[in-house]
Amino acid sequence: MSGPLILELQGLSAGYGEIQVLWGIDLAAHRGEITALIGSNGAGKTTLMRALSGLIPTADGNYFSGGRDLTGDSAAEILGHGIVHVPEGRRLFGAMSVEDNLLMGAYSRKARAAELKRDLDHVYATFPKLRERRNQAAGTLSGGEQQELNQAGMSILLVEQDVTIALDLCHHAFVMDMGRIVRSGSGAELLADPVVRDAYLGVLQE
Repeated sequence: MSGPLILELQGLSAGYGEIQVLWGIDLAAHRGEITALIGSNGAGKTTLMRALSGLIPTADGNYFSGGRDLTGDSAAEILGHGIVHVPEGRRLFGAMSVEDNLLMGAYSRKARAAELKRDLDHVYATFPKLRERRNQAAGTLSGGEQQELNQAGMSILLVEQDVTIALDLCHHAFVMDMGRIVRSGSGAELLADPVVRDAYLGVLQE
């Protein structure tokens, strides 16, 4: 059974100036689950991520996280509510240590030293290899080490070009086309959907 909603979009529209890209997006993600967003290049996925991060304004609709209305909030306010956009690629400060990179994630927080230490200990407990490499320059980590995922309770909205991987990993997925959500279902349901298979997976060998 799915947990409570961590993210809910109701009729969200957005774009760039007078150019509308997103048209009435309805999307829901549940706490502790991986929700995938798939679609071809130019479908509007990046624009949606920018809107959710507060990097571009929404034109219409509502945006809720954990029951809190974030519609119209700034990027800093959205970040303060714990919503983090991790862009594609390895966006690290390569010359800084692993630990200093982790501490940069708390830069905007007004937290006490004891709270920061607790959070850092939690990260190291989840990823023991990071503790071993905490004084190592972040740029020297391997690609796999730089892109570890925390699935211990973290809610993830995954935008992935490899549709098979995304649908295999996720609990629920949404298909975007031309700025609209055109299909949704569990990963297994969409993998079996002939329209999705033809559009994004090609002809699969049985």
